[in-house]
Amino acid sequence: MKNYEKIINKNNVIQNSVALTMLLQYGRNTILDDKSFEEISKEFANTVNSLMTEEFQKEILSTSRELAKMKEKDVYDFIYDKVKEERRQERGVR
Repeated sequence: MKNYEKIINKNNVIQNSVALTMLLQYGRNTILDDKSFEEISKEFANTVNSLMTEEFQKEILSTSRELAKMKEKDVYDFIYDKVKEERRQERGVR
């Protein structure tokens, strides 16, 4: 069983869609809020990560802010395309 299957109500598509919309919107609001963004930036800067440079972490945060500026449908399309590509790669199809 996939992790999300434990969380969502599989029988209520509307409820799941609204929940995802709320998650995206509140996350987007946080990333787009200048004060919150600065706090997240400071937290990123103070986090020691041997896998990522500070510059790379800043780029991640910057990209997340640009994603937050996108229309909701575009974010869904991005997720859909990403999942579709990953499944294609799992099957070995190019």
